Amino acid sequence: METTLRAVYLFLYVKDIATSRRFYEEVLGLPVLEEEARAVKYDAGEIILALNIAADFGVVLGDEPNKSQLIVFHVGHIDSTRAALEAKGIAFTGPTERYEIGATATFYDPDGHCLLLYELSEESLTWPSADKIREVLAGDSREHTLLRVLDQHKRASDTDGDPPILGRNKVLYIFNFVTDYQAAKDFYGTTLGLRILEEDTDVGVVKYDAGGILLATHLVETQTNAPRAEHLSVPRSSALVLWTPDIRTQYRTLEAAGLAFDTGLSDGEIGTIARFHDPNGHGFYLYEPSPAALSWPSGTKILRLAGQSGVR
Repeated sequence: METTLRAVYLFLYVKDIATSRRFYEEVLGLPVLEEEARAVKYDAGEIILALNIAADFGVVLGDEPNKSQLIVFHVGHIDSTRAALEAKGIAFTGPTERYEIGATATFYDPDGHCLLLYELSEESLTWPSADKIREVLAGDSREHTLLRVLDQHKRASDTDGDPPILGRNKVLYIFNFVTDYQAAKDFYGTTLGLRILEEDTDVGVVKYDAGGILLATHLVETQTNAPRAEHLSVPRSSALVLWTPDIRTQYRTLEAAGLAFDTGLSDGEIGTIARFHDPNGHGFYLYEPSPAALSWPSGTKILRLAGQSGVR
């Protein structure tokens, strides 16, 4: 069963919104899409990164970094990007690693979310997932007039300082680490119905089409730099939001496929949501935006991410 689910948000739960905003705006240089007193949304390419105060959602953040998930930014030149971030005070977890997939370098945000810079190798662009990677990198969800004006305004405000480091880069992958390869594949591929793009059984990786990003599962303890099973016991500090045009039908379909939701359907100003998690506790929301939410800048972007008509 393939679905029309598409990732539109990655919620990152944080302890202090001001501290996190300084990191994502002044250090990384992500363009603000929308802001409120206790939340902020960033344009991260073909997905929206949203910071939410953890206490507002009943989320208790641990003191240890969250190694259960990787948020992967595509970069064209990893060495210069890393140097620019180090000049801003970013401490990377180790040297840049170079192997068949390309080059990677890892660091953490103030709340322990694991961020990774990724420069593609030529070999990786010959793999089955390459067409999807090219599609994501060529996506145009930032080209809507309103979004372009917002981005130009943000860049204009930075003219007296350093140019934004990751402001025009895209989140390409979300990697969720798992303890059971087949259980994860059954959940993501069969229950959620996400299309499998590529599998590598040697390292326990499956890559799925999640719309504007690639969502991948990675088995723990299969590589020297992969997390261990114990790292998946930390409190989860993020949730991936999957858009659907008809949440009630989708809810019933997923229930019939065996998905046990954490909550029932909940209606509010932003629309209708239902929370669930995968077998290893990675958080998700099913989401149908309200007409009011679709009139906001984030709603305009969601419509473009979802490939909906009627967007001016």
